[in-house]
Amino acid sequence: MNFIFIFVLSLILLVYVIKPLLQRKYKFVYVPFIKINEKENLLKKKDEMLGALKEIEFEYQMGKLSEQDYNELKKDYEINALKILRELDTKNNSDSKNDLIEEEIKAYRFQKKKFDNNSEKKFKYCPNCGTQVNINYRFCNNCGNPLDKEN
Repeated sequence: MNFIFIFVLSLILLVYVIKPLLQRKYKFVYVPFIKINEKENLLKKKDEMLGALKEIEFEYQMGKLSEQDYNELKKDYEINALKILRELDTKNNSDSKNDLIEEEIKAYRFQKKKFDNNSEKKFKYCPNCGTQVNINYRFCNNCGNPLDKEN
């Protein structure tokens, strides 16, 4: 009797759990794998390839690898390292937009600095009190002293 009760109860629970999965209103959506730290992974791979090249160089010098094996392995590792370096270059070129923005900011700052330097020439100083006065003024705004044309 207990066996039948447990069997019926488990069957009811199984139907309860599977029923929502079989309904058409739920669609399975493919979510592509997103590489978050792709650049970081490429840098790790590059380091691994360079380490492997150093290791086979060391083993060849120690006499553990024949010249033929060394040349084949070196060629394979160099090809893989070059592929990784090319991928890194393409990833770094995507950052070129930031470089362009930085260049525009530098140009703007240079122009502003140049303008500020030119604006200093539009003023002169009162010989009496030292106040900055427009170059076209004949008298000081602060003390009223006549200004020479040479200052």
